Amino acid sequence: QDGQSEVARPPRTRKEVVAVAVLLLMVVCEMEAKKWTGGFVKSTSIKMDNLKYLSQLKALNVSHVRVYATWKSIEPSLPFPLPPLDLAVLRNTSDQWLPQYSAQVDWTSLDNYVTTLVKNGIEPLIEIGEGTNWCLPSFNGGIADPASLTPDQYLAYLYRYSRAVVHRYKNDVSLWQIENELNEAFLESLIAIRTPRSLLPSGTPWGNWTFVTEILSTLSEAVRDESSNLFVTQNLHTDVPEHIHQLLHLPGFYVDAVKDWYSLMDVVSFDTYPNYIVANPLYPQTLSNRTSSILLALSQVNASYSAVMCAETGYPIATNYSTIPKTVAYSPTGQAQYMQQAFTDLVQAGGMGFQVFGMWPNSGFPDPPGGYTTQDVRALQAFNDVYQSGSLLPAISWFLLPPGTPLDHLEYALTRLPQVV
Repeated sequence: QDGQSEVARPPRTRKEVVAVAVLLLMVVCEMEAKKWTGGFVKSTSIKMDNLKYLSQLKALNVSHVRVYATWKSIEPSLPFPLPPLDLAVLRNTSDQWLPQYSAQVDWTSLDNYVTTLVKNGIEPLIEIGEGTNWCLPSFNGGIADPASLTPDQYLAYLYRYSRAVVHRYKNDVSLWQIENELNEAFLESLIAIRTPRSLLPSGTPWGNWTFVTEILSTLSEAVRDESSNLFVTQNLHTDVPEHIHQLLHLPGFYVDAVKDWYSLMDVVSFDTYPNYIVANPLYPQTLSNRTSSILLALSQVNASYSAVMCAETGYPIATNYSTIPKTVAYSPTGQAQYMQQAFTDLVQAGGMGFQVFGMWPNSGFPDPPGGYTTQDVRALQAFNDVYQSGSLLPAISWFLLPPGTPLDHLEYALTRLPQVV
């Protein structure tokens, strides 16, 4: 596609950009979130080729399955040079461009996925707009990240694809997830999950809180412009402690994100993996704590809704769980206990949904090279204390105190630890 038939206009001036951004934020603030009416959400995530596990899904009596309608799957590449698009014009002229744009998309795979779920009594929960590297179209030898495009271009093209997806599936999908873990977009760019990568927030659009808010606003509009009867959610990353945000002077702590973004959603979703570092002890109560914190934040901003669900949690299984140290012995029994208690705790705290990530076959995760050592277990316990408490003191103590020297621990952290965690 050459893009010449799309609605276009010359690039905006800086003054126009500011004016449009202010206008859009005013419009969003005037939108009233709706109260969730869809009942309790029991869901999981599966991959496109995993519909063969449909019988297990039905046996689990799930109400929903999360479906990934990535930008790349709808629009594999963007043309270069990129024809200009204007977000405000796109919003007001969808009847002119939507039919032609949709006709150019190969919907076969996604249609099959959605149709099969619906026929089997399972509602898709579609995610749109995720900006991680594996979700973006190719562009000019790289990917269509917000630095390769301009921020304005990114928002406009993001809206176009997202609006087309919502338009096609709005009759089968009531709950739409927009982006994923966007509150920690900068930290994700640090570890090369998002592009561009930068050590400083000022070096990447993902570190600009105003811009990531505009992304969420744009995606919320893509859903709400299509139908006022649809529900919007965003999955907040909640496992980075507030202390770390304060130490690094970073916005994005999940409670603050709720207060900034509540008007862009009808349901607040969150993910947490409290047993990410160690298998034991179990921390299922974390889901209750997260739910309560989000409900409190919503009440503090007088939000018109109080719908909170877990969008992702999980407990893996180690290949050799019966022969390795208890600290890392992720077992089927531990998984069952974690899931049962996490579900119960979330419901008791007032959550309205529980989604597991994810359901696909694997052989479990293997031991690190050479197996687990005493040093591995000690390091994992120290870093788990950081993970659970938000305090860096356990890691500092591990680094400074024997056995071993600080130099030994630095070498371990750079070489061995990534193989163990």
